[in-house]
Amino acid sequence: MSELWIRVLVVIGALVIVALVVLVLRRPGRRGQPIEGPGLAPGIYLFTSGTCADCGPARERLKEKLGPGGFREIEWEADPDVFARVGIDVVPCTLVVGEDGSANSFPGLPDRVIEGLSP
Repeated sequence: MSELWIRVLVVIGALVIVALVVLVLRRPGRRGQPIEGPGLAPGIYLFTSGTCADCGPARERLKEKLGPGGFREIEWEADPDVFARVGIDVVPCTLVVGEDGSANSFPGLPDRVIEGLSP
């Protein structure tokens, strides 16, 4: 086997490993990650981006459960400083801020958040 093919196989193997890690970290049903002092008022926040394919469905699911005024949407293009301050690096991401100021982030579609809300 030529040295070129060995290098190609090593690169492909590395890409497969990275893809598997990403899939494991972003899988649905993942528990919310605590965020220290987000500096946001209590409530539910949906972090989105204009280029995000899943952001539209995430927005619609929250509207169905909470109504249009039941959450606040924060768009990357309009408020990148909030993303940086809170530490959000994936969209869509739902952030639930409690009355005590504690927060949990839920990357991906908000199904897990919706399941936890009272009817």
